Amino acid sequence: DNPRIPYNLGIAYWQSENFDQAIKALKQAIEMQPDNPEFVQSLIQFYVQRRQPKKALPYARRLLELAPDSPGLRAFVGQIESKAQ
Repeated sequence: DNPRIPYNLGIAYWQSENFDQAIKALKQAIEMQPDNPEFVQSLIQFYVQRRQPKKALPYARRLLELAPDSPGLRAFVGQIESKAQ
């Protein structure tokens, strides 16, 4: 199975504003390949854009585990944490 397929489908759903299907597809891609930072980051962006920081937070923390040396990522996660309170 190719996790890129549900990921691309999720992005297409997101762009067509079919948000329920987008979230299902993005989560499916992450289940198939949990260590892919691109997939995790897209789900975070989805939740942040939809003003759902509490749902974004566990994925943001996961992304920090996947890319601990990424510049600016700690600040980004901190912003999500403050919005989630």
